[in-house]
Amino acid sequence: MIHRLMGTLFLFAGSAFAQEDGTLVVDRGLPRANWNDTAGVTARSNVRWTLYSQGFVGDDFVIGKAGERWVVNTLRVWAVPGAFGAEPAHLGDVYQDLRLYVGGPEEDLTPVVSGRLARGSNAVEGADVAISEATDAPLYENFGAHLKIYQIEFRNLNLRVEGGQRYRFGAWGLGRSAGEKGEIYPWFTHGSNATQGEAPSDGADGRLLLFEAAGRYAHEYDATGAAWNKSSDLNVQIWARRAANSRSR
Repeated sequence: MIHRLMGTLFLFAGSAFAQEDGTLVVDRGLPRANWNDTAGVTARSNVRWTLYSQGFVGDDFVIGKAGERWVVNTLRVWAVPGAFGAEPAHLGDVYQDLRLYVGGPEEDLTPVVSGRLARGSNAVEGADVAISEATDAPLYENFGAHLKIYQIEFRNLNLRVEGGQRYRFGAWGLGRSAGEKGEIYPWFTHGSNATQGEAPSDGADGRLLLFEAAGRYAHEYDATGAAWNKSSDLNVQIWARRAANSRSR
């Protein structure tokens, strides 16, 4: 069950591609309005999602048009840690590693990026990932607590995707043990409602995608009337460039 805590396609990595970021081709970033409970229950735009240790919450994106080929260089998401009465000073304090999953519309997912996190650090060993505190958003309100939002950029991905195709993605960090009971610290990905957020919302459809811990696809999920009082998409921004052999039909 998903919980809301306010408390065969052409996809591969290739070192032959250039390292430039390209242009912002998917802009579904953080909301610009109606943050937190001060906006009211009906209007609140921001939310974080977790499946605890059962897996992770993902979403999808589309770049360009059919017949085009694109090279994805950077994918940005946001995470909001904070559970069991504590807020970490660094992601490495509560997560052992960090992974990015990307795959086609009918596929289970495997990591395209993975790296280790050390305690007391936001540095990801073995992967080109930049983690920073979000500076363009207020603290996240979680049942009276106010939590930091972390921006996570997976860089130099060099992932080739087909234009007009829908691709699945998800970020997830394996949690460390927490508390005397030894619970696994959950991963929380930031999402928002496209209408209430009043921000660019490329590809927003109000559907989340749920994946088991090994990346096996479970099912899609609409939060409306279930875990939340409105629909939600994960926030994501993607920079990419047209491949040299790209063509439009």
